[in-house]
Amino acid sequence: ESVKGLLNAGGLLFLKCFSKKEIKMTEGPYRFSPEDIKSIFGKEFAIENVKESAFQGTLNPQPKAIFSVLRKK
Repeated sequence: ESVKGLLNAGGLLFLKCFSKKEIKMTEGPYRFSPEDIKSIFGKEFAIENVKESAFQGTLNPQPKAIFSVLRKK
């Protein structure tokens, strides 16, 4: 609801979050699957794209992420 209120109709939301495929983390931020993104945002947003990604940085291997492009209905 908070994000929805920030965007005009047709506005784009670019979302990057940790992936459930990141199994090396035992604590820390929530992790999501593409299905989670669709379930959470699908009512108010058209899912333009959801793909596996990674967080760039100094960690090796790079933490797994999900990058999503969502359009407000």
